Amino acid sequence: MSFFMEFLKHPVELSTFVPTGRHVGACMAKLGEVEHARVVVELGAAQGNVTKQILKRMDSAARLYAIEINKTFYERLRNIDDKRLVPIL
Repeated sequence: MSFFMEFLKHPVELSTFVPTGRHVGACMAKLGEVEHARVVVELGAAQGNVTKQILKRMDSAARLYAIEINKTFYERLRNIDDKRLVPIL
């Protein structure tokens, strides 16, 4: 299901009808300086675009807690194959 359709179904759960793009996600991960973090918390992980960029920059021993209230997006996060990621609904 598209991000926009999910927004139409649950407008209160989503703050926008357009997902964060890969390039913006990469900039956010860089600005967050996650390379040295032991724990990172992402609020509103949605489809995981920023999540994937954070994981690319994180240390192999770090943990990323990705919090998402939308069940559809949460299921997508669960499909990201990375042991450092902990999706939370």
